[in-house]
Amino acid sequence: MNTFSTHKIVLLGAGNVATQLGKALDENGYLVSQVYSPTKRSAATLAKKLKSTPISDLKKIDQSQEVDHLAHKLCENR
Repeated sequence: MNTFSTHKIVLLGAGNVATQLGKALDENGYLVSQVYSPTKRSAATLAKKLKSTPISDLKKIDQSQEVDHLAHKLCENR
């Protein structure tokens, strides 16, 4: 079991990169709880695949999510 398996992650975006990232996270036991896209249809399409909640309003992002920490870690490794 990985260290993030009990943490919830929000994907910001629903395009090709977010889709591949979301699939990889899901396959490795991470919980993607929300998918954000300014386009409701895009958010809903990816959220359905990941069994998560689609959102199209940034104000609806659950602030308790691990997005900030994960994003910083990914950027530091560039």
